[in-house]
Amino acid sequence: MLINGIEEIYKPNYFIANETVSHVIRITAEMKEPVNARALQKAADAALCRYSYFKVKAEVEGGEYINAANDLPFEVTEGIRRIRLLSAENHYYPLAIQYEDRTIALDISHMLTDGHGLIPFLKTLLLYYAEFLTGKTLASPGINRVETPLFEDELGAPDRKIDYDSITAPLSKKKDVEDIFRLEELGLKNAGRKTVSHLKVDETAFMKYTKSVDGSPSVIMSALLARILWQLSGTEKPMSMNIAVDHRPMLENEHSYRQLSNTIPVFYWQKQSSWPIDRLCTAGRGSVMLQTDAQNILYYRKLAMLGMEKMNQIPSIEKKRELIRNLSAQTIGRFTSGVSYPGRIDLGGAAEYTERLSVLVDSVPDNGLLVEILAFKGSFYITFMQGFDDETIVREFMALLDSERIPYSYLGTEALRLSTVEPEEQNGNGHSA
Repeated sequence: MLINGIEEIYKPNYFIANETVSHVIRITAEMKEPVNARALQKAADAALCRYSYFKVKAEVEGGEYINAANDLPFEVTEGIRRIRLLSAENHYYPLAIQYEDRTIALDISHMLTDGHGLIPFLKTLLLYYAEFLTGKTLASPGINRVETPLFEDELGAPDRKIDYDSITAPLSKKKDVEDIFRLEELGLKNAGRKTVSHLKVDETAFMKYTKSVDGSPSVIMSALLARILWQLSGTEKPMSMNIAVDHRPMLENEHSYRQLSNTIPVFYWQKQSSWPIDRLCTAGRGSVMLQTDAQNILYYRKLAMLGMEKMNQIPSIEKKRELIRNLSAQTIGRFTSGVSYPGRIDLGGAAEYTERLSVLVDSVPDNGLLVEILAFKGSFYITFMQGFDDETIVREFMALLDSERIPYSYLGTEALRLSTVEPEEQNGNGHSA
């Protein structure tokens, strides 16, 4: 596939999605006024013109999915619902843009990109939407426009600067811990009925508390969740908190759109359950710093690449999907909860027309929990994606905010129903997930 005369070869692992976990990211933007469909369609067309590597479809080549140029029109749709990405229903695109009342929802396959790769597209989309809506040219510091050239590291293999042959195993490696606490042991209600709870938390107050206990947004959330789960369960088992990490800094690549995030496990042990929260955060932050050392990350990526080389020797997509499903079943209980903090979003002049932003991800198994934290306009928008319909953990977190006098608003709980990934080739050969 040629982009600006450059050959771009990318083989996303779309086969990893399945009927239980779709691995789709959704960012929602609640606008101050009802969405104007015509302005949103024009904004989508403009954004896809700049980020043409999202204007793709999936084709099968040598038993693998490969991105190919998609010349079909991209259509914004009314009504936020579950769409089959990469299928004829969506003109074979890996992303969908929908709207309903005042909300814009952007869905995309997590196998194609991650939050750090999607946020620049979102910022461009909302900037153009506000400009087409108002007829004004708005301030746009750090936001790409149609005429903004692609960055040198935006396309191509994101780790091309790395000599993996020279990467050796780190001196210190964590041992696998099998007997960790799992949320299913809490006996929460309605397992398998996925929900998402939304909170708006005052950023200044929460960061003041975070800094006072030697934390960061991801670390303090992981430590607080461990504390809550110990209190609810009385277990003596360790808590394994998966914290999302962006690999771009270690790859010396700031602008790649590809899926370059993964998670590291941070363990909190029962003997630490009585520690004050600042000491717990210090332990968690130390574990994160050790595991995000460049040598550790690059060695992990080296092992992952070797694993994918073996996976690519399997000639059938269906057999790959079956293998991934079996591996997922074996590893699904290897962590207690997950936490992700993609950072702060500045929308420039479009912020005036945007009320709030939220990130949702469907990578949550039954009885699972993932917390996403996003900073926007002086607030943290926190989403609790749960593999059950039970607000016990969320209520305990709100009680903790009350005890620390941190202002917040509970914005409600709803079913978690993101789009699915069901690749079909344009000639009609389905390879659905």
